[in-house]
Amino acid sequence: MSIAVKTMRKGEKAELAVKFSYGFRGRTVPESIELGASADSNLVIQFELIAWKSVVDVTGDKKVLKKIVRAGEGFDHPDEGSVVKVAYTGKFEDGSIFERKGSTEEPFEYVALEEQVNEGLDRAILSMKKGEQALVTMRTNSVGLDDSVVSTNSVLSYEVELIDFTKDKPFWKMNACEKLEACESTKNDGNSLFKTGRFWCASKKYEKAEKYVQFDHCFTDEEKSSVNALRLSCYLNNAACKLRLGDYSGATKFCTKVSLSG
Repeated sequence: MSIAVKTMRKGEKAELAVKFSYGFRGRTVPESIELGASADSNLVIQFELIAWKSVVDVTGDKKVLKKIVRAGEGFDHPDEGSVVKVAYTGKFEDGSIFERKGSTEEPFEYVALEEQVNEGLDRAILSMKKGEQALVTMRTNSVGLDDSVVSTNSVLSYEVELIDFTKDKPFWKMNACEKLEACESTKNDGNSLFKTGRFWCASKKYEKAEKYVQFDHCFTDEEKSSVNALRLSCYLNNAACKLRLGDYSGATKFCTKVSLSG
C-alpha cells in the first residue's frame, strides 16, 4: 500500500488487489485473517488519501528532519542574519519538555545563525516560511547540544512556529561603503564561527560576505583592491570550511575561483 499511495492525489479513493503472501510479507498476520487465508489468496484493500505531511531533510544527511504541520505563506524564508520571531517547545522522546521559548502573542526573537539557538533548530527555521508550523526531530550528537542538558544520542523534537522574520538590507540597495563594511563584518562573523568548529554556519557567512562584493562596477579603482582581497579571503575560508565538512567538490569550486581571480 505504501507504494500505491505515492501514485495518488489528495482526496483520491482506490481499491488495491494484492496476493496475501505479498501484502503481509515480513509482518505479523492478524489471527482473524490468517485462519481463512492461503498464500495464494487475493486481498482487496480500499483506502482514501485524505492528506499528508511533507518531510524535509534539513541537513541532507537525515540528522535533522522537518515535518510540515501547517504550510506557511508565500515563497520567502529567513536567511543568515535575519531577525526571526518564533515560538517553540523542545521535548524528549518521552514527551517531557526541556525547553520552551515564545508564544504566538509574545514570540521569541533572535538573529539567525548567531549561536542563539542550537544549530539543528536554527537550520530548520531557515527552511521555514512565515506562518509555518513544523515538527523538527534530531539527535543530540548531531547538533552539538550540551550533554549536561540532554543525554548523548537521544532523540529530540521541537514543535516550532515561524511567526515572522525581517531580512537584512539587500546588498543591491547598499552603496559601496556599506557593502565593504557589511562584507568585512560578515566575514569576521564567519571567522568566529570557524574557530568554534561550526563550519556549516561559517560557510554560510562567507557566502553571504562574498555577495556584498560580488560585482566591481560600483567601486572606485582604489576600492577595487580591497574588494578583491576580501573576495579572495571569503573564497579561501569557504574552501577550508568545505574541507572540514567533507565537501570536496565544494572546496574545489572555491579553490578554482581563487585561481581564476589571480
